[in-house]
Amino acid sequence: IDKDTLHFKDATVKSMILHELIDEAICVSGDAGLLFKFARLVTPNNLGVLGYLMLHSATVEDAITKLCRYYALIGKSLKPLFVPNEGKLTLLIYKEGNVSHLEKYSAEIHLSALLHLINTIIPQPLYPKKTTFRHSKPAHIQAYKHVFGESIHFDEVENALYFDPQHLCTTTSFNNPKLIELFEKEAEASLGISLHGNLIEQVKGFILIGTGELDVSLESIA
Repeated sequence: IDKDTLHFKDATVKSMILHELIDEAICVSGDAGLLFKFARLVTPNNLGVLGYLMLHSATVEDAITKLCRYYALIGKSLKPLFVPNEGKLTLLIYKEGNVSHLEKYSAEIHLSALLHLINTIIPQPLYPKKTTFRHSKPAHIQAYKHVFGESIHFDEVENALYFDPQHLCTTTSFNNPKLIELFEKEAEASLGISLHGNLIEQVKGFILIGTGELDVSLESIA
């Protein structure tokens, strides 16, 4: 990486370079779970309004819904998607109209960070019912099991966490409806949407959210 790139505020670095650096760091440290340690540094407090929305949600499912709905507060290209009837939480890259899956290291760090966030807001940590990755099974599988539990599948079609219904119903440790309402209004104002106004404003708000979630059908808005 040349010095000019390092001094340019909006510079980007190709993901392959980062992969090589991570490979080297894991090799030198001898720690196959190095990325998962980085993921544990993410807390609700790091995420500002989005973190507080998750922190004060009523249940795990509510927290995941808030995460997906308001993720644009912290990033425009990454998009978490939640399928409640499957208990599935996945991540995609959504940029300039194109959608793609995360590559190996991005998937590892983001899925483990999401799981860590969920576990910080509930009384007892949980493991997903199942975790899937698109990349092939690594040599050091034990590092994955410490984070995701025993049910981990590789060479799958997507990167995703699957939760049991009982996990989704788990009550959070800091449930506070009044703070949720306050932070939701703050989030909506920041994103230019409204879910608390009159019917027309609410419909417009859900249309904008639906567009970001790649689902703007009549059924989803209804």
